[in-house]
Amino acid sequence: SGSSLAEFLDDEVFGPLDLEMAVDPRGAWQQVGDGSIWTTPTDLVRWSRQYWDQTLVGPDLRRVMFEPEVNASEQGDETGDTYGAGIVRGFDEDGTEVLSHDGSWDDYETDWAVIPDEGLAAAVTCNARATVDDDSLARELIELWR
Repeated sequence: SGSSLAEFLDDEVFGPLDLEMAVDPRGAWQQVGDGSIWTTPTDLVRWSRQYWDQTLVGPDLRRVMFEPEVNASEQGDETGDTYGAGIVRGFDEDGTEVLSHDGSWDDYETDWAVIPDEGLAAAVTCNARATVDDDSLARELIELWR
């Protein structure tokens, strides 16, 4: 695109979706993307709508993010789920697709889950280093909502 990742995301993603997300302006890390997107649980859930009602122009998000996809066990997941574009893709016993991501960076924890076919999403963040349990807090919120 000829612009920085921060400029591109502002112009093509965050702005059109009216999200208050931002790329870390401190430039404290050499990487961009992973660990440097600043957001809130509210904006993560608002972003999640793109998985069931994509309004951004471009290829189908749910399709291309898993082409190619890898077995999530290569990312430390033993469930048999798959992994693509930083997101784990699994299926409930009834075949319901579930997308999720959890992790930590710089003393912040995030847990995010989406059930695209039901238009449900949840995100949880906290600002203290703690291990994200095997049980997803975001998924538990979705189950409470259901």
